[in-house]
Amino acid sequence: MSTSAETDRAARHPDMPRIGTRYRDWRLNGPYDAVVIGSGMGGLSTAVCLSALGWKVAVLEQHYTAGGYTHSYEREGYEWDVGLHYVGDMQEGGQSRRVMDFLTGGQVQWASLGPVYDRFKVGNETYDAPTGWRAWRDAMVQRFPQEANAIDRYVALLKRVGKAMPMLTMVRVLPAGARRWLQPLAMRLLPSAFRQTTAQVLDSLTDNVQLKGVLAAQWGDYGLPPSASSFLAHAIVTSHFMNGGYYPVGGSWRLAQAMLPQIRATGGDVFTYARVAEILVEDGQTRGVRMSDGTRIECACVVSGAGATNTFGRLLAPEVAQRSGYADKLKQVQPSGAHLGVYIGLKQTAEALGLPKTNLWVYPGPDHDGQNARHMADVEQPFPVVY
Repeated sequence: MSTSAETDRAARHPDMPRIGTRYRDWRLNGPYDAVVIGSGMGGLSTAVCLSALGWKVAVLEQHYTAGGYTHSYEREGYEWDVGLHYVGDMQEGGQSRRVMDFLTGGQVQWASLGPVYDRFKVGNETYDAPTGWRAWRDAMVQRFPQEANAIDRYVALLKRVGKAMPMLTMVRVLPAGARRWLQPLAMRLLPSAFRQTTAQVLDSLTDNVQLKGVLAAQWGDYGLPPSASSFLAHAIVTSHFMNGGYYPVGGSWRLAQAMLPQIRATGGDVFTYARVAEILVEDGQTRGVRMSDGTRIECACVVSGAGATNTFGRLLAPEVAQRSGYADKLKQVQPSGAHLGVYIGLKQTAEALGLPKTNLWVYPGPDHDGQNARHMADVEQPFPVVY
């Protein structure tokens, strides 16, 4: 949502730049150590990390500007961000903040959403999610005094995730052979809740339907209702916001803008309007990419941030995709539900209109699975979630 008139926006910064260098074959400055396909945060983060190691990286983005879901656009003097809405753990000293400062060279400032980052309207009741573990726990207990034990057990499980993440991350980066042996062992060392769905865990903690609806009310952040989501994923997302929500000052496009100099520092660049036709694999070795204009970019390392379906279904030769095993795995992937985004321009400031920074989540009731199923079967049913 835009909350400033054109004059206010112009006072904040000049016209928003298109981030990156428009692709032309004569602008390539190879040889490159690596090519990264896609300039979303995954692709840009990879490119920055490789550049920090001294690699020369070319990022290839088919859109007109870099940034993926962090890019912004303008219409008639208004400015909107297309994807990013809030980020957790961006307080000074937070782990995610330290990572983001590294990626952006410390050039992006973060504004807090304030003491209440999320507000859930579940049926006819409204619940606040305040910043801070203790404040969040006390707010829940105040609304559900008979469920204090269940809430404390829930919080304890969330905190176990933070302690377990270093071990889980370490296992994921091991070679495939070692990972096959150690991952089952690592999972057995974790609480059984981490091998269950969100609904199964909440059902084991309480019979209070309204409380379960509130505890699962951030499911829109990861896209699956309680019976279909991993509690591990739910816990990671919920814990991520316990120290509040934050937003990049100036808009989400500032992230890609700040990451660009890190990539250029070692001779690399981010190219826009750069459509990759094929990842080249010859004699079992990565050889680079072929562009849609026929240009061949040689390198021994290609990182695809274009998604598994595009990478293994379109960019790699069928026989290469088949050998990887992903061609068969992709047959099991089902399309996700769509969402409708509405962008609104307001001619006064948020302060003048009395608009809070708090995110609003609106649900017909606490039965997230039932509401979602009914709407998927009949779009005339109420929206299962409005954010």
